[in-house]
Amino acid sequence: MTTIRKIAFLSAILLTLSSCKSKLITLKVSETKLSHGEKIYIVKNHESKIIPVGIYPSYKNIDKFVKHTKPSLFAIDSLISSELAKHRWNNETINSIDELPTNANYITYSDYWAWDFKQYMHVLFISVNSPEGEPKYTIVSQGNMAGMHNYPNPQKQVPLLIKQLVEN
Repeated sequence: MTTIRKIAFLSAILLTLSSCKSKLITLKVSETKLSHGEKIYIVKNHESKIIPVGIYPSYKNIDKFVKHTKPSLFAIDSLISSELAKHRWNNETINSIDELPTNANYITYSDYWAWDFKQYMHVLFISVNSPEGEPKYTIVSQGNMAGMHNYPNPQKQVPLLIKQLVEN
């Protein structure tokens, strides 16, 4: 193999591998920031959404591709709580929005899973909501849409999303 072919081959591999990364996206940032000292509640999501094999939709229209739901595949609420605590955010996990105290800010999340060679989390939304239910921040982890990916999972994505959340 000539040197030029070797360089072209290695470049193609590097390009392919770099395109496998998940993206982190901030969808909406409110003018009002959360106060670091206030308590934030995490509303537990009891279901995970499943999308078909071999389809890699954008977060923008992923709900159109949901095939069915399953009981929660992973304790994402626990990861969110741990990551917030690492950043010294006072938080508490609750089972339902009905348990929210009056005037409390809260976090909701939605996870979308698919199967390739193994199960992976294609998209994760985390939203910080005002007491009125309006999103203050929505951050998203979007898996690669080309079909090649690094098998995103909550352990990889939640710390990155929470870091992005607390630094905004």
